[in-house]
Amino acid sequence: MEDPEVVAAIVAGDPAGLAEAYDRYAMPLYSYCCSILREPADAADAVQDTFLVATAKLRDLRDRARLRSWLYAVARNECLRRLRAGTALSALDEAADIPADTPDIGVATERAEVQQLVRTAIGGLA
Repeated sequence: MEDPEVVAAIVAGDPAGLAEAYDRYAMPLYSYCCSILREPADAADAVQDTFLVATAKLRDLRDRARLRSWLYAVARNECLRRLRAGTALSALDEAADIPADTPDIGVATERAEVQQLVRTAIGGLA
């Protein structure tokens, strides 16, 4: 099945069209999202959202032969949306709430400084 046929099937509501698109593009999109988000769970969520957007908005695609590039654009937008919203940093934020194993104030202070440095570094990423 060629991309225009896949698009037509998805627009018509045929689950086989969406399954074909997923089988063909999910893994490369996942790798792409991982390269942007650096967190596998966030990348998987972005790919899932990409296919949700595809089912809802694919009918607006003018050139149905450009399914692949359109999906990559949607995935990029989903990744950037997650980065702007800060959801890609959720694991780091949760880690900040974990208490230190030791009551030593020097270790706790050092850990807080390292966490702040990591946050600053991540915030500077494009």
